[in-house]
Amino acid sequence: MATVNYQMMPTLKQWRADSSVTLTIRNKDSGLCRIDALLNEFYSPGPLYVGHVITCDLYFTLDYWLKSYSTNATMNAHRAPAIQALYVYVVGRLCQIFECTFNSLPRELELMFGREMSKTGVTVDLIKQRAKYRSKAELKKYKIWFWGGLACQLPWWKNSCLSVSRLVPAESSRSHNSRAFAKTPAKGALPQDGYGCFVLTMGRDLYMSRHEPGSDGLNNGLFHSCYTAGEAVMAAGSMLISGGNILRVRSDSGHYRPIDNNMVALLQSLQMFRVPLDKIVVEDFQGLAAVSAPVFLANAGDWGLLAKGRDGNLKDNQRTYWDRPQPNAKAFSTLQDAKQPFKTGHLLKAI
Repeated sequence: MATVNYQMMPTLKQWRADSSVTLTIRNKDSGLCRIDALLNEFYSPGPLYVGHVITCDLYFTLDYWLKSYSTNATMNAHRAPAIQALYVYVVGRLCQIFECTFNSLPRELELMFGREMSKTGVTVDLIKQRAKYRSKAELKKYKIWFWGGLACQLPWWKNSCLSVSRLVPAESSRSHNSRAFAKTPAKGALPQDGYGCFVLTMGRDLYMSRHEPGSDGLNNGLFHSCYTAGEAVMAAGSMLISGGNILRVRSDSGHYRPIDNNMVALLQSLQMFRVPLDKIVVEDFQGLAAVSAPVFLANAGDWGLLAKGRDGNLKDNQRTYWDRPQPNAKAFSTLQDAKQPFKTGHLLKAI
């Protein structure tokens, strides 16, 4: 494959030619197909700033492909040069959009699409010391994989050796624990029966397992924060999954209190995994409001709304920083963030 270098966003035709590999089936690679779809959408008629949202989605999709292809048989390593070249271009474009350096871009994307621990999370994990953070080895047991749009897991609920177990369709009922839902359901709220708690990392890795409330000072509780050792997540809450089909998602994480930006990021990730959104219903934190995933994504995925969400996210981070124990708290929110408020006018400029 010839050396690839992009000075502008490639058209779908150009991209398919650059990333083509002889005697391979393109459709088997869900990440590659998602890149194709995003590039096709980028050059489709639409509002001016839709391109910014697509570019962010491209970044996370390309990043996921590059970190996964060496261990994923459906991703052909010969496509890596083209993927890397497009990734380099997208990073440069996003640095222009966010008016930031290469090194600070991950932080900007975390503010836009991630979420740090709330005051509740800080209190439970750092002050009351209830949380038992999971090791990387433990995380492998609870990861959700996707095959043909179906969510699958290793049978962690069995005592058999997981190293020789095969993936089976995920069932959120196996992860359900009514005691893990700390809040009292609001009057008229939808039921939580069968829902399992999930976390989506900033690298688009999805996890689900049974949560436990834990006890003060014992570090034996399992919460949304336990998958990332208290670091920021892309989304958190609970899901209803039956036979591998994701049916409903809810932003009911007390540890992170996700905003609409996080649910947008979740739905974009599910699109990358070929999960059909038309079968999914998105619920709010209390389980009161419910809307189909395509409608939610069309409404909440507007660049202006995402920008406002980023602004509010930054303010929440700054407030929560001072709730952390000092001086040993990790500085998730820095004073440098406070000195650089979000500039809507600059961020919305055409690149």
